[in-house]
Amino acid sequence: MTAPETMLDLLRGSAASHGSAVALSMSDRDEQLTYDELLARVEVAAAGLQAAGFRRGDSIALWLPSSIEWVVLEFAAAGLGILVVPLNTRYKTTEIAHLLGVGRADALVFAPGFHGIDFAGMVAEALDAATDEVTKRLRLLVTVGADLPADFDAGDCDVLSYDALLSGGAGAPSWEGQPEDLLNVFGTSGTTSMPKLASHDQKTIARHARAAARALHLGPEDRTLCFLPFCGTFGFVALMATLAVGGRAVVQAVYGNDTAVAAVRDHGITKLIATEAILRGMFVAPGAGAEAFATWNGGVAAGVNIRDLVDRADREWGVALVNVYGSSELFAMMAVGDPADPAEVRALSGGWLVADDMYVRVVDPQTGEPLPEGEAGELQFSGYNVTRGYLSNDQANAAAFTADGWFRSNDRGRLREGGRGFDYHSRMADTLRLRGYLVSPADIEEFLVSTPLIEEAQVVGVRDDSTGDDRAVAFVKAAPGVSLDPAEVRDLCSASLAGWKVPDIVVPVESYPTTPSANGEKVLKNRLRDMALEAFLAQRG
Repeated sequence: MTAPETMLDLLRGSAASHGSAVALSMSDRDEQLTYDELLARVEVAAAGLQAAGFRRGDSIALWLPSSIEWVVLEFAAAGLGILVVPLNTRYKTTEIAHLLGVGRADALVFAPGFHGIDFAGMVAEALDAATDEVTKRLRLLVTVGADLPADFDAGDCDVLSYDALLSGGAGAPSWEGQPEDLLNVFGTSGTTSMPKLASHDQKTIARHARAAARALHLGPEDRTLCFLPFCGTFGFVALMATLAVGGRAVVQAVYGNDTAVAAVRDHGITKLIATEAILRGMFVAPGAGAEAFATWNGGVAAGVNIRDLVDRADREWGVALVNVYGSSELFAMMAVGDPADPAEVRALSGGWLVADDMYVRVVDPQTGEPLPEGEAGELQFSGYNVTRGYLSNDQANAAAFTADGWFRSNDRGRLREGGRGFDYHSRMADTLRLRGYLVSPADIEEFLVSTPLIEEAQVVGVRDDSTGDDRAVAFVKAAPGVSLDPAEVRDLCSASLAGWKVPDIVVPVESYPTTPSANGEKVLKNRLRDMALEAFLAQRG
């Protein structure tokens, strides 16, 4: 086995072999960096961070769209041994305030003018809502692309522009990062009331980038369209796997079906690493014909029901599309389909483990006893890829692992023949997939009943076959004396929840369908799902 790497080692290796090749380019503007230029930019950024007082063990939160700046700061932090806490740009004030605390952030980097959103206002609100511990620790705000408003109150934080950070260092940085240092945490998509942060160290990230690249058949000649957010493990692994082999990552900060198809055509994209919903949208976008996808030769579609996509890719473009499996705790693409498998196998959620020292077992959910191949139960995992733990959350860590050290996925599935692969069936709990994110209905329900308008709430999902995702439908009972307006309820959700958690449909009800149980009446979720489907079809007309 080769010696453990830091992520800076990984970048240096790619620069040594592919220095003049383009590492990063933006799909929507004329901006790119070669591997040599990226490494030089990383060194400048690291020197700037050190000049600003940052040292090994500190933490920076990146509330940025996928961008060259994001990648530069990621590798600069790796070189210095600084923890990176990536934040989804769709998070709202309460989530940012929470994650700044959980992530123990010493700095927050954000783009005040991105996509016409008032990020500066949300940062101000998050600082007001944060605990004293958070505000005492946070000492620097870094702005990218636009300045803060003149009346912005930064409190005790210093404020620097990204350009000023780059120009603030003198000489070469002192590299302090070690392979064992925690480098990245990934949010768990909010399947509980607030996202947990699953942590991974440098050597594991570097190793998995190389393992994923092999499984995806990536090479230096490949161009990957990176349109999944780098703050999530799926987009992050796609990026790092590409850079690990000297390929070109074409970065799209804001996804759109039309613009993604144009990027494939204009940049000669060879690899698409996407969700089912994204590929469905691309395949029906204007101009999505043979010419647009002429350079496409491989990739993955993460989804539950992708057989038609697999068949179309085979038929129209000769591309062996495969499914995958992963999570924030285990990394995206820890299991990947084999392009040599038949279409019906490639379409199954799950795949083959991408490294010899990853392991999977299936256990009986009640007894915990391992089950033989072919029998369905809870998927559990061990191996190098398993998270080092949830940051600042001992209770979640205790619940996440078995007595013999295996990670409980809370996913249902079964082993494939030989035990080196598995099929994923569903979440063990009643989890929804909303715009590619796994969300517990209880998360949305908790917020709804916290408002003065609503006394009770039940949230269920309806599968939208056009995207492969669920549509959230909220059945709400008004608080006494309140006349509910569904639009007002959705506006309240939009103001406080991440965008993917906002119910698509709000249905006021006076009561829920129930059945008697040993513990009183039990809400009939199946009947609610039928009612949700009726509401969904009525909305579509």
